[in-house]
Amino acid sequence: MNETVRSMVEKLFENTVMNDETRALMEEVMNNCQERCADLTEKGLPEEEILAAVSESLKGMEEIVAAYPKKEENLSDADFTKKTQDGPMTFDPASVTRLVARLTDGSMEVELADEPVITVELIQSGDTQLTAELENGTLRISQRRVPGGGAAAGQSRPSSSPWDTVASSINEAIRQLSQIVQRFGATVVSGENRVRVRIPASCRLAVDIQSLSGDLRWHGAPADQLLLDTTSGDLEAFAPAGETMRVAQCKSASGDIRVDLDADDLTMQSMSGDVQWSGCAERLTATSVSGDLSIAGSYVEGRFKSVSGDVDLSVDERAAQISAISTSGDVSLNLSPAVASAKTRLRTISGNTHVNNLLISDSAPLSIQADSVSGDITITRHKM
Repeated sequence: MNETVRSMVEKLFENTVMNDETRALMEEVMNNCQERCADLTEKGLPEEEILAAVSESLKGMEEIVAAYPKKEENLSDADFTKKTQDGPMTFDPASVTRLVARLTDGSMEVELADEPVITVELIQSGDTQLTAELENGTLRISQRRVPGGGAAAGQSRPSSSPWDTVASSINEAIRQLSQIVQRFGATVVSGENRVRVRIPASCRLAVDIQSLSGDLRWHGAPADQLLLDTTSGDLEAFAPAGETMRVAQCKSASGDIRVDLDADDLTMQSMSGDVQWSGCAERLTATSVSGDLSIAGSYVEGRFKSVSGDVDLSVDERAAQISAISTSGDVSLNLSPAVASAKTRLRTISGNTHVNNLLISDSAPLSIQADSVSGDITITRHKM
């Protein structure tokens, strides 16, 4: 092992909280850098050029490593106690406009309240502690390391999620490493730290909830904007019938997503989990790398993509534009009897294409674009 390369990698991670996920990433980066160093040494390059090449390759990892929790100076016992409350807490809905949560291994459940107040219950154990405080209209829930606790518990999750960092990267090597991280992350789930929030029907909050390895559940509570983001946990979101959110985003890297809600603009993303949705939307986007997409609701514009999973869509008379893509999975569209015709563009390289009981017309109000490399494409219109 080249000691200088080892020091370079350790320097990259020196301010990052070490848990199973980040430790796996560090080991993978270390192995790749040492292999690159050995290859260049065999080619006879001088040590200065070898170290420069390894250093250059590490620059692409800085953004991914920066997305993970950082080590912070320990809060004093007195300061930490001031920010911590035990037992259920209540907040006046008139004073709250936003709900923001940043959790590491904590799970969170939000429900519709019977009482006219917002209630927060923190259930915690281990070497991290949950806090909830209201400041300038924002009800903020966070998870911090108890002074003297283990570093593996981590700090608050940064505002930029690992999903967004990986998705924006154009470096193929980085994307491969990030996928390895997600697979390791799936084993880190902990149910010891949990948050329960109850919101009355009169609230229309802007909600932003992120957890690194916990499950997220939104059950029956109203919201104007909803962002749910978990790296390795499962995600469920159900909203009251007839309540339409303006914007909703549900993201999980390795967990499954189940959603039943109405929104003007709805986005669902999973890397290796399945995505299921029912409800009503104007614009709907659902993607998964290796999971299946199952769409049973009503929408006007729909964009659906899976690399190796199947795409199964229900289509009614509200639909105007649909794009459905799968690299190796099948694409199936089940049209209601009210859809009489459609303009279609169907492409598959090694699969088969089937269209049953549907009039194909360039003047139809519905446009369907479906693509698959090795899967079948099937469009079926049910008879009256």
